[in-house]
Amino acid sequence: MTGIVSGLHREVVELSAPEAGVSGSIALAGETPCSYGELWSRVEAVAGALADAGAGPGERVAIWLPKGADYVAAILATLRLGGCYVPLDAAQPAARAHVVLNDADPAVLVTSSDLVAGFAADELPRIVDPAGLQARNVPASPGNPTPEDDAALLYTSGSTGKPKGVRLTHRNVAAFVRWCLEDFPTSDEDLVVNHAPFTFDISLHGLFVPLAVGASLLVLSDEDRTNPKAMAAAIERERPTMWYSVPFALDLIVREVPDALGPDTSLRTVLYAGEEYPSARLAELSRRLPAETVIGNLYGPTETNVCIAHVVDRDELDGTTPVPLGSPVAGAEISLIDDDGARITEAGDLGEIVVTGSCVSPGYRGRDPRPAIDDRGTRQYHTGDLGFYDERGRLCFQGRADRQVKLGGYRVELGEVEAALAQLPGVHEVAVERVVTQERAQLVAFLTADEPAPGLIDVKQHCARLVPRYMIPHRVRKLDSMPRNANGKVDHGRLAELYAETEGE
Repeated sequence: MTGIVSGLHREVVELSAPEAGVSGSIALAGETPCSYGELWSRVEAVAGALADAGAGPGERVAIWLPKGADYVAAILATLRLGGCYVPLDAAQPAARAHVVLNDADPAVLVTSSDLVAGFAADELPRIVDPAGLQARNVPASPGNPTPEDDAALLYTSGSTGKPKGVRLTHRNVAAFVRWCLEDFPTSDEDLVVNHAPFTFDISLHGLFVPLAVGASLLVLSDEDRTNPKAMAAAIERERPTMWYSVPFALDLIVREVPDALGPDTSLRTVLYAGEEYPSARLAELSRRLPAETVIGNLYGPTETNVCIAHVVDRDELDGTTPVPLGSPVAGAEISLIDDDGARITEAGDLGEIVVTGSCVSPGYRGRDPRPAIDDRGTRQYHTGDLGFYDERGRLCFQGRADRQVKLGGYRVELGEVEAALAQLPGVHEVAVERVVTQERAQLVAFLTADEPAPGLIDVKQHCARLVPRYMIPHRVRKLDSMPRNANGKVDHGRLAELYAETEGE
């Protein structure tokens, strides 16, 4: 391996050698584990096929597979060649994959024939199917990426209606992994759950952290990661020690299979990120977990990965007060900036969260804006999130400054959902809002349209062809006209009020 893992002075190939004495493995929940040695054989086989197909240093390799050992091997094979991996979710619509592939322009696509069955040959790059590839006696020549070379290109929701690719360098990822290992120690005796899809930046933890120390990976499939009974069964059967996911997944388990996270659970570290954990629900999780289990609240957009963290003090969980975001992690500097660009230092004053340091991405694939540069020449990222310092100097979250929201841990640009709905026949105007009822966040689509107006089923079926599942509206409200403010813009505050007034209808 080069780049990320070798930067930590450990190599997967070294850990796979018999003399290393490492018993780590990777397994899809419920399936036979794959040892590090077997994993490395797959990596070499895929790397050889990628090289034959034209992939190499600096090239982008798209990966569109179900979650499992083949996906992990494809990621590592790409990095071994000095390339940049571009993950796609096998559960996402083909139309979304098509947009990402067009924008990323990869040299090679690692996938299976069934996933690309609806594509014309001229719409795709060269394809490598990992099924049936044989290990090679002569390994592929490794690349030698620099810390500033791209390691991953992760696509997130875009405000223009199209997803945008966030570039993560080897330096970005290595800084994150080093911090994880320092603040939440992991060893080769751990079993780390890989819950998130590989398209989500949370997945970096469940991939590179265990591989860096020879720990075992427990990969939850695309189906299992949203099924509370399947997640609970994996916890009870496999006995993992470390979990990292969005709050929604943990809360699903607590509500549906509460005993899985009881006093006898094997989990000694439970981390969450992606959105706020409702205070009352987090308190319920805390009551169920063993007293010695560490609970960590991690914060950071894809452009910075985790930049702020907080170990939850259970004595402070009163069920009503939000948990602080915490303090900057190693490699990150955090500032609060007011509307005039001045730095905020007083407790209670609201400002935008600005991140500086080695965690900040160099920007987006083929588009602006690039990250700002401070007076030291260091990259900055203006998150658009609002926060304030509490009396103890800890940063606390206070919402978004724009129309980008978090739902189920995923970042959603409401404009992208609106752009999809605008393609629905008969629709004239559309606005999408995130509303919270009974501590559950949902997307509500407001629209004006010809009669008969499209209903919820029509909206869901239409959006399922264009956007990922987490971006499909949960509710639809038909309006005679869209409320507007004095400037002629849609009055989003009034839309939220309209939904509250008609919620029971």
